[in-house]
Amino acid sequence: MRTKVREFPCHDEAGNDAVVIEWSIQADGIRNKHACCKEFSLADGSPVAPLGGKFEHFYSGKLFIPN
Repeated sequence: MRTKVREFPCHDEAGNDAVVIEWSIQADGIRNKHACCKEFSLADGSPVAPLGGKFEHFYSGKLFIPN
């Protein structure tokens, strides 16, 4: 199951606004509330990876900096 944990308002290197969403992923059949892993994406669903306090877009390499 995928659950939204929090949102990070960000901006890219050109100053454009974006929202990065942190997701908690839990495997089916696990009864405790602990997540198996975390995933990050932009609001449009494209994946980003945490990178030293910033987020890197998976496809373009663009950096998003939390506000």
